[in-house]
Amino acid sequence: MRTGDPGWIKWVVLGCWFWVGVGGAGWADVFDGFRDAPAPEVIREVADPAADLEAGADVRVRRLVFRSVPAAGWTNEIYAVVARPASEGMHPGVLICHGGLGRAAEDQAVEWARLGYVAVTLDLPGIADPLLATRSVGAWRHRPYGSGHWRPFPSGEPVVIQQAVVGAMQAFALLRDQRDVDAERIGVMGWSWGGYMTTMLCGLLGDRVAAGFSYFGSGFYELTSFSLQLGSVSAELRESWLATLDAGRRAGGITAPFFIGSPANDLFFYPPAVETTLSAISGTASRVYSPNSHHWLGVPGGMRWSGDRQMAVRWLDWNMRGLGDPFPNVTWEEASDPDVVTFRVTGPRPFLAVTLWHSLPLFPEHWPDRVWTEVPVRRRGEGVFEAVLPRHMRPVGAAWFATASDDRPISVSAPMRFAADGFGAGVFFWEDFQRGTVGEAGLGWSGNLRAMADPTGDGGNRVGQVGTGDEQGQREGVWEMPVFHAATNGLQMGFRFRVGDVGAGWRTEWMVSGNGAGRGFRISAGGIGFVGLGEAGQVMLLGEIIGFGESVGIRTDAWNEVEFMWRASGTMELQLNGAFAARLWNPGGESGAGPGFPLGFGKVRMTDRGGENGGRLVYDDIGVWPWTGPATPPLTLNLLWIGSPTKEGDRWRILHGFEGVPGRVYGMETRRTLREGEWEELGEFPTGETGVFVVPVEVGNPEGEDTRYFRATRLGD
Repeated sequence: MRTGDPGWIKWVVLGCWFWVGVGGAGWADVFDGFRDAPAPEVIREVADPAADLEAGADVRVRRLVFRSVPAAGWTNEIYAVVARPASEGMHPGVLICHGGLGRAAEDQAVEWARLGYVAVTLDLPGIADPLLATRSVGAWRHRPYGSGHWRPFPSGEPVVIQQAVVGAMQAFALLRDQRDVDAERIGVMGWSWGGYMTTMLCGLLGDRVAAGFSYFGSGFYELTSFSLQLGSVSAELRESWLATLDAGRRAGGITAPFFIGSPANDLFFYPPAVETTLSAISGTASRVYSPNSHHWLGVPGGMRWSGDRQMAVRWLDWNMRGLGDPFPNVTWEEASDPDVVTFRVTGPRPFLAVTLWHSLPLFPEHWPDRVWTEVPVRRRGEGVFEAVLPRHMRPVGAAWFATASDDRPISVSAPMRFAADGFGAGVFFWEDFQRGTVGEAGLGWSGNLRAMADPTGDGGNRVGQVGTGDEQGQREGVWEMPVFHAATNGLQMGFRFRVGDVGAGWRTEWMVSGNGAGRGFRISAGGIGFVGLGEAGQVMLLGEIIGFGESVGIRTDAWNEVEFMWRASGTMELQLNGAFAARLWNPGGESGAGPGFPLGFGKVRMTDRGGENGGRLVYDDIGVWPWTGPATPPLTLNLLWIGSPTKEGDRWRILHGFEGVPGRVYGMETRRTLREGEWEELGEFPTGETGVFVVPVEVGNPEGEDTRYFRATRLGD
């Protein structure tokens, strides 16, 4: 990474073993022996009178090269700078780790020396720019930058990141060995790859480090952009790299107060990696997130590459010298309202700003492209603030954090929260089309749905429309979304649609499917029905019904509110405009009749058919969320399931399962069209104690009998 340019948090437990190279010494922890090693051998001193003059009389600078042997048979000569105050006495120390394509940061070492620290900085092998780090010597300098980060070379050279860590550990020993350094007060700080190094060293060196501050760097590299590089190597090498060289796996050894400053849109270190790293630390671990920024902190007290690093200075000053005041603290609190998030802000100084930032997930996810928006917060009491995050703002993958900035200024954030199944998630997915622009495809979906201005309003709202017309006269369109988090118990979906002047012949079908099969609903001008997808991919109409109530009708001049419910066992329910409309029980599930049909949750698919006028249906506010419980059983009669056709002689018969009020008797009638033809009497059917009864219906040709309507008359209790 260049200097100047986290449902999700998971643990991976691996042994700390690493192959040090082809033909190397075998399986061993490559850092054994370096934690307690003495200061490295200084090979030579480097004079630079011009740089001495620039540093000034209040700072003394020593430039040297020390020998580093990261593995048997390999030697590096590493250039380092030691800057110290000119004043006598004992001083705290700080090790400065530069970022990718950098080199020993002498200017920063001088700045820290002016602040009263003895500072050491070095060329980090493999992280430094080979063209700039000309005072260091090693095989890594003769290879392109980045070429040795993830795998050993055929010659057996150890991975350069291992060489960098060893060099940094030796530089820490060199700093600790300085006669004017208080060995109990040594901190580590760095940025980018140097932030990784800061995390790594604080974990490896444990209580030898008094404080750590990382700009933009963390561990758990499988949750960073570097997962792509790790994915290009063998599984064995990837696991060994993570076990040995990933700073997150070492974070459990951090005992020093530790801080990470993280841009929320960093190209390299994503928030889930930052949070997983901090959660592995048992001691004090803090952070600040900078919304909509990459590799710099755009918050009060933050930094750009040309700016100051006052937050790191004040962190080390307080934790190692007792100077100044402690940092603010921002913590989450429980709220009784599920749509409200509450947090508490404490600190010794007045606060200039208290904010809450929120982002929705992307599909596919790419953290650098997320858009963070500020959510209004209100003060609820002394130091307590709250903000409203309704369900549609908490789809699985949504994230939010609160930040407080005091008058120094210093900014601190609460741990970032990620909406996931069982934690904070209101929905798996929400699309109101406000994030897109007219003409764009729906986010997270594949197909030909496009955002458009609401044709019923003033254009301020955006809605979705499936393009179903083309030059060949095709009127169908398909829209599909993966269910990207497992819905173990079931799934619910809600949306609204508008018919308008679409004309006759329209329909919309919604199906949840997985493992080659699925079930769903059809809503059309003729009524409400069930559709199924067999293993061969053939769509078959299982049956079509309308609800038993006037309120179940489809509105042609207003929005229709729809809610589907799918159970993993195969049961489905549908509500239309707030009224219970239909239910289909899995014949092998709750009803116990017929073969089972368990549902998988691989994707949700919508098929839209425009009307004869060439019009198109319009959709809005589509949400998918975990199943939350059964719908309230209706007090009227409802279809539960439709069986498979069975042949008896030259006639076919299909069993239909109904649910009514227990202990009643219903007279059942049927016909194939809703408004034409005579009703055919089917007989009288008692419900019994369960309320469930089976009605046999004879049909002449089951392939042609794809629509059936029923009418019930209550005959008695």
